[in-house]
Amino acid sequence: MKLLIIACSLLLSISLFAQDSVTLKTTDIQISLDNADKSYDHLSTYFGAVPVNSVSYANYTVTNIGDRPLAFRQARIAGPGFYARTNCNTVLPPRGGRCGFTIEFRPYFQGYSSGQFMMSFEPDYTVIIDLSGQAIRY
Repeated sequence: MKLLIIACSLLLSISLFAQDSVTLKTTDIQISLDNADKSYDHLSTYFGAVPVNSVSYANYTVTNIGDRPLAFRQARIAGPGFYARTNCNTVLPPRGGRCGFTIEFRPYFQGYSSGQFMMSFEPDYTVIIDLSGQAIRY
């Protein structure tokens, strides 16, 4: 009987601390260095209400639609609870070269959060994404 109670309490504690996850739709960002008037894309992503200790993902694809190569320079993220990972680490060939990145909102404290993700390419193109979300407790 003690073994059954211990097993039930372990299962209950595992389910209490399990992380839920939600993935938002994938956003395609098309870049062309052929248009000299445009040197950035400015987007925003709202992750919605996310339970504390859970995670919500936003996926992005960067596609080079121009006639010149697009070289990845750097990526950085700022803001509490926001994390990013990317496979953009080389040169995107012209007319269809692509790479992707994922931004996570993984809040550990209740309340509103905001942040920003920036990714830059050579010679002079930047993707800026303003981030926001709300961490809630059930």
